[in-house]
Amino acid sequence: MRTDRQRSFDIIAASLLLLLSTPVLLLIAGLVKISSPGPVFYRRRFFSRGGRTLRILQFRATVAVQNGGPCLAIAGERRLTPIGRFLRRTGLERLPRLINVIRGEISLVGPRLQSPDDSDWHSNLSALRPVVRG
Repeated sequence: MRTDRQRSFDIIAASLLLLLSTPVLLLIAGLVKISSPGPVFYRRRFFSRGGRTLRILQFRATVAVQNGGPCLAIAGERRLTPIGRFLRRTGLERLPRLINVIRGEISLVGPRLQSPDDSDWHSNLSALRPVVRG
């Protein structure tokens, strides 16, 4: 369970990182917007403790599909935009997750998020020791 100290660290560190990276965030947002039609951000689903689903914010790296939402793509796939390839390679597509940290949905320090497209997510979750709450 998160402590007040960890939450304070998350808020301060994420706020500073967001403030310092604002020019980079704006540049990436502009490049994503001009590289292909569709939204700049994508909300990716992840699983949390207790099977709870989180919608984590990140830059869109793929072309938008007909229904308006982005589609998942693996590295090297044709659906990746040119800027998307760069974002995936550098990990910069994840910078907007700092907003989720400030909201208290995730923490800067902790276990890796489990994606529903991760083939082992269910076995990884079932391998965790359950927590008894009284």
